[in-house]
Amino acid sequence: MRIILDSRMRQHRRKMLQMNWSDVLRSSLILQERKTIKVSKRAYDMFSTIFHTENQDLPGEVPWIEFLYGMSSAGFSIQKQYGSAWLFIPADPTQRSITFHEPHPSTKIPIPITRSHARRLSFAYGWTAKPFGLKR
Repeated sequence: MRIILDSRMRQHRRKMLQMNWSDVLRSSLILQERKTIKVSKRAYDMFSTIFHTENQDLPGEVPWIEFLYGMSSAGFSIQKQYGSAWLFIPADPTQRSITFHEPHPSTKIPIPITRSHARRLSFAYGWTAKPFGLKR
């Protein structure tokens, strides 16, 4: 049994080493760039605040209600979990869900936490400020 597993592991390792990972990453990034997420003006403003770029003025805090609205406008279903946790489930079943915590005692998300949310959304879904467009 061990010999079979070892040979399978070696075959898998060889196969992984032969793959050109730069091509795989490039093709996945191209697919992510092409997909535009159409959102309302209100949600677009929230996402531009979260995905702040260097040439913009420093953003302020984001109200939690605006964050919920923006994520639902981007196609997520939202479920309140235990305590301050909220689960955001994407419409695409192949993508993973993500959890964010509601700020308290304030109802606004502080700037450092907003930046953290942006990094997590970028890591999970490949989002930047670019894929968002206005609905007509």
